[in-house]
Amino acid sequence: MLYSYITFPNDVLEKGIKSPVLLEEHQLSHYAQRAGTFKKEGIVEYLETVFKGRSRAISCLTEPVPDLKSRKIQGFKKWRDCFCFSEDILNNKEIVESVWVFDGDRIEQVQRLDFSKLAWESVRDDDDQFFKRIRHYMLVLNKGFLPPELIKKAS
Repeated sequence: MLYSYITFPNDVLEKGIKSPVLLEEHQLSHYAQRAGTFKKEGIVEYLETVFKGRSRAISCLTEPVPDLKSRKIQGFKKWRDCFCFSEDILNNKEIVESVWVFDGDRIEQVQRLDFSKLAWESVRDDDDQFFKRIRHYMLVLNKGFLPPELIKKAS
């Protein structure tokens, strides 16, 4: 299974998981500092400089975020619902165009996922490096969203 965390309220079970290109401008504010703008057009343009298709990509993990005492991890989970979907979608070329791994400073396209244990103990409360410390994947979606019929709410 693969896991995606979406802030709430959300309509994932009705409309699927949307990539940035399909979100409303106000839903993209967490990219504003990196993109240098709050405007959707500029944010999408910035995302495409990360790698081709990044604006149509969704993030996922190979395991759910654990219940640890870290304030950073607790805060992340507090404002998000966890959804899961089968990694079999990676073989569906109508849905997934490509897969990219983010692992520290390494960003590269991959053919398969690494399901080894994630380094949750490396997350620190005193910096903003949460996802830079945890290996995660970006699925570039042909239509920019993962259909709701493929998604379940994780318990």
